[in-house]
Amino acid sequence: MLLSLFFSCTSSAPQAQPDVLIVVLDTVRADRLSLYGHHRNTDTQLIEIAAAGVLFEQATSSSSWTWPSHASLFTGAQPWEHGAHRSKKGLSIEDSDWSVSPMHSDIPTLAEAFKNAGYITKSYSTNALLDPELGLMRGFDEAIATSDEARTMSLALEALNTPHSSPLFLFVNLMSAHAPYLIADFVPWSAKHRSDFDINTTTLEWAKPYIFTEYPGLNLTYFQEGNINGEMLYSKGALNIPKTDLLKIEDLYDGELMRLNIMMSSLMKAWNGRNGIVAVTSDHGEYLGENKRIGHGADLHPSVLSVPLIVAYPGQLEAGVRKKAPVEMRRLGATVLDLARIDTTSKSLAKKHSLFEESSDPIMAGVWGFSDWAKQVDPVYGIQKRWVQKNNYVAIVDEQGNGSMFNLSTDPTLERNISKEEHLMFEDLKNTALLHMSKPSVEANFTADEELLQQKLRSLGYMDD
Repeated sequence: MLLSLFFSCTSSAPQAQPDVLIVVLDTVRADRLSLYGHHRNTDTQLIEIAAAGVLFEQATSSSSWTWPSHASLFTGAQPWEHGAHRSKKGLSIEDSDWSVSPMHSDIPTLAEAFKNAGYITKSYSTNALLDPELGLMRGFDEAIATSDEARTMSLALEALNTPHSSPLFLFVNLMSAHAPYLIADFVPWSAKHRSDFDINTTTLEWAKPYIFTEYPGLNLTYFQEGNINGEMLYSKGALNIPKTDLLKIEDLYDGELMRLNIMMSSLMKAWNGRNGIVAVTSDHGEYLGENKRIGHGADLHPSVLSVPLIVAYPGQLEAGVRKKAPVEMRRLGATVLDLARIDTTSKSLAKKHSLFEESSDPIMAGVWGFSDWAKQVDPVYGIQKRWVQKNNYVAIVDEQGNGSMFNLSTDPTLERNISKEEHLMFEDLKNTALLHMSKPSVEANFTADEELLQQKLRSLGYMDD
């Protein structure tokens, strides 16, 4: 498909107020895209966007699940700064191990910056946690979260196809890559497993409790008796999934990426050659059997932190560039504001934090204790942790000072702990992690009620019914 279908390249002068489109492909890990080395072309539309802009080869999310990572995207702040994460001081869900704190209401957001600059601000999402009543969507004129991806797409396409007198900031979250993984009949490598994941034909005993009765697919977030789901059972070794079947799960996941590819094609056709800013990323990745995990959340690892990140603005950004330096996904907001020439007084969204500004700061991410995982799988999941990366070295340190260190250039899957061999580097990274964990996290009170939050967490498979 020609780039001219997607972008207008007729002018090198920056548009006074360019339209801005940010798409979060929820739960998409970078290494399952051909742009990042995957053997399958699951991302032909992203290839087109990258050819017109800049791709960041090493982008790290601020956390390994939706709530804190989206808050970081919208504010430019780290989770321990904006406060949106699991917290014993937050809203506790009755009869569960869940307690969640909201994003602090005093932190300026990306949507507020665009709104203050005269933009129409719209958000359409299939992720229930992006419901405006939960507080992350401050600054959007319209924010709709629906369980129907087709409706999300319809709303987004309508926004792009409707003429508007003011510039548009459109945020879209698409959830196809998130569990459950459904058979994609139009994708050969997914369709060939239909009989394995159809409840009427499967011979996979381990999979039967997690297969839908209505249509073929796999849902390991389904909770069994005792408030434990398939992801937890697999992690604790109580659900044996043969390697050959793990490969089938990978095929299903890649099939979901092809659904996203089609949706991205529709969005870019509706973008219709306008000379504006397009950015595509993810909030976190997904374990597909690595590290004794399937799913995401609860811990820190490249499988759940390494995300795609592409920014295109024809005529203003050089086309077809690949940036090798490590960056943080949370810098995207500052970057698009800078490209749109919108000034902000917010430190976290300031120009100096743009992806194109060199920084000596370490790459950091955090996760707070998942008490349900600690109870059902291993107490280690109940401990707060930090990811601290300098150049190729990364340390993962918990609040008790325990940790490990790895060389990402030679060990990208974190198989060999070198904290003792490189103890000086490890101590430096560990001290950075402990320094941040010693600071009191920003806390705020939820304005949403418990029932609404519980409903949203259940819809994503985080909680039992």
